[in-house]
Amino acid sequence: MLHLFKKFHTTHKTTDAEFTTNFTPEKLICDIAEHEDNNLQHFYDQTFHNQKKFGNDCCNHLLNGKKAVWAIGPTQSGKTGSMISLAFHASKHNFKTQHIFVFTPHSSKEWVLQTRDRFPANFKDRILHRNKLDSLIQAVLDIPKTHNIIIIIDETHLAAKINQSLHKLYQLLGCYLPDKPKHIHFVHFTATPIHLTQHFSNFWGNLGVVQHMLVPDSYLSWDMLRQQNRVFQAKDLCGYDKNNNSIDKQVFANIRELTPFINEPAFHIIRTPRGSLHDIVIQNFKNVFNDTNFVFISEPSLKQDFTLLLLHKPKAHTFIFIKDKLRCAKTIHHQFLGILYDRHVMKPLKHVVLQSLAGRITGYHHNNIVVVFTHTNLLNLNFKSFLQ
Repeated sequence: MLHLFKKFHTTHKTTDAEFTTNFTPEKLICDIAEHEDNNLQHFYDQTFHNQKKFGNDCCNHLLNGKKAVWAIGPTQSGKTGSMISLAFHASKHNFKTQHIFVFTPHSSKEWVLQTRDRFPANFKDRILHRNKLDSLIQAVLDIPKTHNIIIIIDETHLAAKINQSLHKLYQLLGCYLPDKPKHIHFVHFTATPIHLTQHFSNFWGNLGVVQHMLVPDSYLSWDMLRQQNRVFQAKDLCGYDKNNNSIDKQVFANIRELTPFINEPAFHIIRTPRGSLHDIVIQNFKNVFNDTNFVFISEPSLKQDFTLLLLHKPKAHTFIFIKDKLRCAKTIHHQFLGILYDRHVMKPLKHVVLQSLAGRITGYHHNNIVVVFTHTNLLNLNFKSFLQ
């Protein structure tokens, strides 16, 4: 398979007709002492020990001559805080904060807003997603080669094939040339590297290094969820047969299997198929729980970010039906969650399953009730084995 770390020469023209961010010198200059919102030290102080260490380890690799770091950490383990730590330590040496960029090949406004919220305000215009790739490239090329640059890439396992975002980024910055640019440094963050770790090592050779995050005992992992019997096999909740326009009655039995997990009022997130099948799943739930006061919400119909609802305990059991939200990167409030149910598909992809709802309930929280329905055969592995 052709991917980011395979040399593949073609010509790309970079344009930026829709980009509105103003990369003027005044906009990029960081004054970390002027306001707390722009004080990198303030944000660094709020990170946890493992984040401080992970970011510092990545920075030390760059200071010791490496040009690329492959930074691997479990889902919801604190990668954004580690990026802040990396930026903080780099700014204490020969990297200016205005030359540090954060990018994701994921096309997600949610990711942009959440990441900007966690960084100092003066990083705002340098935190970009896939739709702003041309802007990132132009901003980097505008910086004199006498200045060191760091490009932090989040969810780096996405869009790494030929002609996708990361391949274009590497190509237009000259990374496929025999003499790679000496002033540009990459730190790739991912929780699900799939097959890319070996390709990364082969491509960068002695100029690259793989760094793993160590997590404390308080981290709730995929393995711990399995050991606590909180992971179950997802089943079909739709059951629509378009040939005879009917619903398979087995789906009603599948939905009733949730009853033992419905106790104190909580939010339950159900991922549905796209299109009209979304509405069929909702109706199936209404049919099963027709004699209750349960609330059923179709996320696409909401005008606000549905994750804001999760901040407050519901008065009644509330089922929120989503389509493509919560795929990766997004952090949600865990306290009032009850059931997370991923969509059953015939050919699930390992990294999609692990980054989806199963990945959203890993991390640091004290909800010991929430359960997840997913593709258990793909979750039946520990983190270390997945990285290999």
